[in-house]
Amino acid sequence: MKNVRFFAAAGFILAVFIGVSPALAAGPNYSAFLNKGTWNFGGMISYMSYGGDLYGSSGMSTFSFTPAVKYFITPNLAIGGQVALVTNSEGSDSTTAFGIGPSAAYFFNVKSERFFPYIGAGFLYMSNSSSWSSNSATGTDIYFGGGMAFMLSSSLALIAELTYHIQSLSMSGTSESGHMLALSIGFSAFLHK
Repeated sequence: MKNVRFFAAAGFILAVFIGVSPALAAGPNYSAFLNKGTWNFGGMISYMSYGGDLYGSSGMSTFSFTPAVKYFITPNLAIGGQVALVTNSEGSDSTTAFGIGPSAAYFFNVKSERFFPYIGAGFLYMSNSSSWSSNSATGTDIYFGGGMAFMLSSSLALIAELTYHIQSLSMSGTSESGHMLALSIGFSAFLHK
């Protein structure tokens, strides 16, 4: 039921932004952020709380924060890096993951007033620690995907993206791998020359 409420709320917010965009369209050049020399500061933040029989009586929660910085080296193409912090807790047990690595994004100038689709990719070197083990785990997270930047002003955008992650983790000589599909919403600020 919580997933239904989340997607209903996200759909409502998107519908409101799409509905008001014609009224907001007159004004500055929203595609100016695509120029060489622009800095991009942004990130995603999320909190999830799990409960019910599936997750036991203690429940489970996850918090993630992924800030990023990019620089447009040519029109439409930005390279940079990002940091990821993810914490999970279930009862008295917890895990913390920290990652850092390069990222890149290519924005398409589709001659829209406010909507700018993009594709992106990145690599994170991850380090995980847990409350129940003195051993820490290290690994990688390679991701790629795409999204949409909705310009709220000439220098601030609401970002929605879908990414596919290929992950690998090693601890005490044992390696495991997995994958994840993530839908994220966040904000980006653009500093023009």
